[in-house]
Amino acid sequence: MDIQTKIKVLSYLRFIPYFNKLWANKVLESASTKIHSIERDTVVERFVLKGRILRMVKKFTNANAKSKFIKGKIKNNAEIHQRVLAEFGNEMIELGLILTPDLVLKDA
Repeated sequence: MDIQTKIKVLSYLRFIPYFNKLWANKVLESASTKIHSIERDTVVERFVLKGRILRMVKKFTNANAKSKFIKGKIKNNAEIHQRVLAEFGNEMIELGLILTPDLVLKDA
């Protein structure tokens, strides 16, 4: 018996109290697996976005300069904050990330 047929049978039997409990467990189990997969996806997307933000900040401030004599660009936190919000603001809102004025990424 395939899963759709089982669900149909359970949906007909859900009016009997014992089978109603089985129906609720089946529905909750399928919903919880979907929720867990969605949560995993958002966690991965947040991690990727944090990496992209760090890469952009390093490039923006020229933090990867190899020379002792050529210093990186000096940027204050307000400039970096505005630049990050301009480039990644919409994605940060969708994923629930907040950038504090001290340039710390936090979950909303």
